[in-house]
Amino acid sequence: ITCGNCTCDEWQIIEDSTCTEQGTKNGICAVCGADMSEIIEVKEHSYPDAWTIISPATCTDDGSESRTCTLCESATETRTIDKTGHDYVEVVVEPTCTNDGSITHTCTNCGDSYSEVIKATGHIDNDNNNQCDNGCGYEYETPVDPSPDEPKDPTPETPEDPTPDEPEDPMPPEVSDEPETPDGSLDKACDHMCHKSGFMGFMWKIVQFFWKLFKMNPVCECGAAHY
Repeated sequence: ITCGNCTCDEWQIIEDSTCTEQGTKNGICAVCGADMSEIIEVKEHSYPDAWTIISPATCTDDGSESRTCTLCESATETRTIDKTGHDYVEVVVEPTCTNDGSITHTCTNCGDSYSEVIKATGHIDNDNNNQCDNGCGYEYETPVDPSPDEPKDPTPETPEDPTPDEPEDPMPPEVSDEPETPDGSLDKACDHMCHKSGFMGFMWKIVQFFWKLFKMNPVCECGAAHY
């Protein structure tokens, strides 16, 4: 029988609680002397302030770090370390009149690098003194005007004559069917059928066609052309 309102001033811990498990404690009621027993609740983890880096952050990738409970030495917290991003420094090579320059950006953390081209300036002569204003030593050529006292050659250039077209071969003279005598007159004495008219002349034209076709007897005995 207990007093119903037992209290204990001094507890005996039978098994202490941890971060993960409950404990128990026993005692005697200071009023009625009854035995008492209570549960000791789970404790909270106790983490140190310092974190241990698991993988360091880089310019392009996140890192991570963790810490472990000092009570149970098993519970662990992990958090992300944000990537740092590149920290570039610039090295400038100035362009010249004829050569390109550059700006080189190099990261002081990881060594990543990239370059930009600065175009060559080209020669500049804003003061019109025929020397480059950039101090490169380039000098412009001074145009030479012809002397006003020097007369120009009035003789116009004579174009070359085009090659004259070769004359076409004249048409060969027609050859008469009548034979010619040494003095150039036609000889009417030849009795060959090529000199006949009428029916014989018609027959001659037929014979002449086949002779011409087979290239036979082109000239009469008297010298007149058959075809």
